[in-house]
Amino acid sequence: MPKISTSTIFTVWYALLLIVAIGAAFSPNMWVKLLADVVIAAILFITVPLMGRRINSRVRTLCSKYVLKGQFRQAERICRTWIKVLEFCRAPATYRFAWYGTLCSQLLPQGRFTENERTLRKALRLAQGEQDHLHAAELQSKLGATMLCLGNVQEADELTKVGLEYLMRRYQSDKATTVEVTVRDQKMDIPVGVLKDRYHTSLLSALSARANLLEAKRRYHEMIPLWEKHIELSLSPIGICVSKGRLGHVYMRIGDLEKAQSLLEDSLAVAKKKAEDKPIFLYGPFKRLGQLRLQQKRYNEAAEAFTESLQYYDKLKSSGTDRWDILAGMAQAKAGLGELEESERLFELALTHAKHYPTCYPGFAEVFEAYARLLKLMNRDSDAAAMEERARALLQSAGAR
Repeated sequence: MPKISTSTIFTVWYALLLIVAIGAAFSPNMWVKLLADVVIAAILFITVPLMGRRINSRVRTLCSKYVLKGQFRQAERICRTWIKVLEFCRAPATYRFAWYGTLCSQLLPQGRFTENERTLRKALRLAQGEQDHLHAAELQSKLGATMLCLGNVQEADELTKVGLEYLMRRYQSDKATTVEVTVRDQKMDIPVGVLKDRYHTSLLSALSARANLLEAKRRYHEMIPLWEKHIELSLSPIGICVSKGRLGHVYMRIGDLEKAQSLLEDSLAVAKKKAEDKPIFLYGPFKRLGQLRLQQKRYNEAAEAFTESLQYYDKLKSSGTDRWDILAGMAQAKAGLGELEESERLFELALTHAKHYPTCYPGFAEVFEAYARLLKLMNRDSDAAAMEERARALLQSAGAR
């Protein structure tokens, strides 16, 4: 007879009680309903603290499944429900801060930037009040990423810098203590701090947020060490794949197309091998490869890459906002092929899909510049000048070089 653990017995017992209590809650008798409410409250109050880590982990796994499908609204509902349970049960503050950050990771790709800002500021105040410096630093980085999307580059600069500096100091303090682990069939020494999910995830998120801020300012050379550190800390093949793709994109921006191609093709090969059933990891590598082909003036290949990227993105049935960036790339490929009217249609469609972003979002500058080049080819110089002015205004507000 297989051995049954005590935790399993408790889980089944509480589940049965909860089922009975929920059934009684629909009773027409007021006293029965009141008793049911007390039982439900007691079960949650006792169960969450006792089995918090296990339950928390399972809820996070469920949330991740929806994220991988690009179903951010469903993931958001899970986050909100679990946060209410944690607040009701007065769970440790650490759990709540972490889940506020997870909730905001679902709001950001939906383009709900103002709501995201409010949630992050609330969570940041709570973390600072509890003197939880680690989560406060992570929340500062996330808030910085949100402020960048809202066009407040100055505050985004300060927040991403402060958050990353604190997390790097914590990482360096743990770096001396290492353990031997096997990663990708190779033994290596990994800092203890990296193995703690709390440190690892926070630092990766902060590196990414800071790199995105520097990209808005077009300080590409300063991004290279950040993405190299991101690769160093990424333990999964998919994490390394994403980091290499972003680093390849940076090398493309500074004109080192040979190194960019090596990194981007490697990133795409790993994504195809390790994430063939996860479109969320495939549309990005194809999009960045398309952007490289634009730089190389290989417009047919660029169009093919953007088409693949769009097909993978649409498989997600995502409520996210990344479609506009792929469409803008496709528009540039069509312009290079001489299909000017189709290019204009795609540029307009891209800007329509970007409606979630405020007009001061720095990421639009490159699209406006490319659109202006198209309008010049169409001999619409006044429209091109207006588009160039919009790009200049964004770059100036971002402090771009």
